[in-house]
Amino acid sequence: MKRKYMIFVLLGVLGVFSACQKENIAAYSDAERINVDLRQMNLTKDTIEVSLGFYEGDVMDIDMKLYVMGYPKDYDREVAIEVVSSNNAEAGKTYELPEKIIMPANDIRCTIPLKVLRDPDLMKAAKSFRINLKSSDDFEVGLYPTLYISVTDDVPTVWIGDENWMKDGSFYLSIEDCFGKCSRVKYKFVYEVLGIYDFSVWNVWGFMYDKAKFVPAKKLLKKELEKWEAVNGPMMDENNERVTFPD
Repeated sequence: MKRKYMIFVLLGVLGVFSACQKENIAAYSDAERINVDLRQMNLTKDTIEVSLGFYEGDVMDIDMKLYVMGYPKDYDREVAIEVVSSNNAEAGKTYELPEKIIMPANDIRCTIPLKVLRDPDLMKAAKSFRINLKSSDDFEVGLYPTLYISVTDDVPTVWIGDENWMKDGSFYLSIEDCFGKCSRVKYKFVYEVLGIYDFSVWNVWGFMYDKAKFVPAKKLLKKELEKWEAVNGPMMDENNERVTFPD
């Protein structure tokens, strides 16, 4: 009898504890906050460096992903933005954005279709602009309110993507440690083979060289370069130096 009584007491205590736990689960009560979804865009920083020298066309499409920290609503909500330009970046000439950006009803994610244009003035100098999310009747600004776009119409002479990585040439490696010295001709060849020029996403934990990506990529580049040279002879860059990749 005493054992049964103890079991009932224990169950009662657990029931009260469980009820208290349920009562203590707080619902999200802050303002609805709009953010740039860097993770969905495969970005480790709020910057995209556009090098149109890699592209044949005159327009590069970028899907700027947004998300709401909060709940969906049963009506459309408008997202407010502002564009801050530098180096004479102009709407309609350097970039295009929709006039209205809508977060659809019953959703907490949407996409801003951004077009980066081949502005003729880019041959003279790079241009940049910053897209800022703004507070509105529907949203407050979240922790990630900005996307910065840098645009050039040239092929870079330095590898893009490892600016924030730890690099010491031994355990922590740079892109140059894997692919060797950069040149325009070499970079364009790398892009043609790999289909990528911004290697910031090839990282471990955001600050380390990802060996699992770079090592097979280097093997592929060496193989493709060998094929190219079998037909065309040595590949020479704009500095009259032969294009090679380290062993």
